[in-house]
Amino acid sequence: MKVIISPAKKMRDLGDEISREGESLTLPEFLADSEKIQRALRQMDGEALRELWKCNEKIAKLGRERLEQFSLERCRSLDEKKQLTANTHGGRAGAEHPGPGQYRIRSRRGTSFEERYLALCTPALLAYEGIQYQYMAPQVFAEKQWDYAEKHLRILSGFYGILRPLDGVIPYRLEMQARLSVDGKKDLYAYWGERICQTLLREESVVVNLASKEYSRVIEKYLPEQVQYVTCIFGELIQGKVKVKGTQAKMARGEMVRWMAEHQVEEPEKLREFDGLGYRYEPELSDGDNLVFLKGSGL
Repeated sequence: MKVIISPAKKMRDLGDEISREGESLTLPEFLADSEKIQRALRQMDGEALRELWKCNEKIAKLGRERLEQFSLERCRSLDEKKQLTANTHGGRAGAEHPGPGQYRIRSRRGTSFEERYLALCTPALLAYEGIQYQYMAPQVFAEKQWDYAEKHLRILSGFYGILRPLDGVIPYRLEMQARLSVDGKKDLYAYWGERICQTLLREESVVVNLASKEYSRVIEKYLPEQVQYVTCIFGELIQGKVKVKGTQAKMARGEMVRWMAEHQVEEPEKLREFDGLGYRYEPELSDGDNLVFLKGSGL
């Protein structure tokens, strides 16, 4: 079973203050494709970037600074004298997975692009700061919860395609729905094509969707019929209709991921027991593909 979630616009920029103490970061599978995307972004002027990002000048300025500071192209071309410290240490058996305050950089110099890249990175699950991640609270996960997340949880990303919790990421600003042309493709949906779905479904036949429509769309058209695809819907019953409120849905998705990790949920049927934040499962509104949870009294 795999669980998909959306990223968040706001990201931590922890820089050289952290690295995994007790476990190595992993490389995103489509890092070479991310490099192409970043190259396309770096070729755009300030006004074009602000229009693409749909943000104010303050946020656009931060985005441009990050494009310069975290250049994958420059990281690849660094010579020996300019190599960055790298996260190359191994795991420590039985250790709990630390929060951000327990991460620190090591002094060993990187000898490859991969090592130099990882020296810039934050674990994906700790990098995002949105509401969903605040309620998920991965910074306080114990080892058992981290292991569960690494096995089951995947983050869909316009910049990286798909991420595991311990994949190293740099700060970026790019929504999946952004109309960015890369490699002759009209947008990011066309650029990523079926690759994200293929990666997600390796040896898997069950997908739990906790992502927004913007992100779940990138896999849905490629799902084979034999895959069990279950979407969790969090809403309120208003005038006889289920209404989904964006902020509350994000809170509930994060809460459910944390609950799943705590209870080591392995089957989608178990999700019906979720009752966090006052939600409860409503069988009369649900079917095999959609699990509806209502807040408050429900039906």
